[in-house]
Amino acid sequence: VIVVTILLLLNSVYLLFTIIQFTYFFGNSLQAGLTYAEYARKGFFELIVVTLVNWTVLFSSLVMVKEKGIKVDRLLKVMYSLLIGFSAVLLASAYQRLSLYESAYGFTMDRVLAHAFMVFLFIIFAYTFIRVWMEKLSLVHFYLIASLLFYSALNIMPLEKIIVDNNLERYHQTGKLDINYLNRFSDTGVEALIHLYQDEPDFPELKKMLQERQQMIRKRDNNWQAYNFTKQRVKEKLVELDFE
Repeated sequence: VIVVTILLLLNSVYLLFTIIQFTYFFGNSLQAGLTYAEYARKGFFELIVVTLVNWTVLFSSLVMVKEKGIKVDRLLKVMYSLLIGFSAVLLASAYQRLSLYESAYGFTMDRVLAHAFMVFLFIIFAYTFIRVWMEKLSLVHFYLIASLLFYSALNIMPLEKIIVDNNLERYHQTGKLDINYLNRFSDTGVEALIHLYQDEPDFPELKKMLQERQQMIRKRDNNWQAYNFTKQRVKEKLVELDFE
């Protein structure tokens, strides 16, 4: 009875909140008085708070509560499903707002990681929804395996290349590009700047930036222990650049 009461109250609050704020959740424009950064951060922190509350309630209830009777069992499953559904609404809203932020200011490591974390949360909630209706499945085992796979994927995926490619695609669409941010990356960012210079040699500040990189490359010691194919390819392209 206590769990049903808590779930009923939570779902009622989320339903009312979603109805009142539906346009705010999925609008393609900024909320009044907020910048793009504030708009995206607000959505992300709302998501974190709701995820912590909902996941704690769901996990505790699914593990500790023993249903008695078919009607109570069905009622609890419906309440669990609604809670997951409202979590998905906030997740979709946060994802959309972060995408709006990226379209305005470009892609960074923090924003891509936030997007990846949202995808991870979606998988967690999707599995939890399945577990609600298929009681024989294990929650803890899946959470551990999913977390390990997520961590491994982040280390395997070429995140810098993904960020660079998306920023270049955005540049071709909007004409906006933060070359200083790309210059912070390793050889992947530098290679992208070289291609950009070859296409648009008059891009502001780009020539000076690449000249500095070229000088650094020529002064760098060639240590065979630190040999890398990408680094060597970028070095050759930099050395071959003619700034005359």
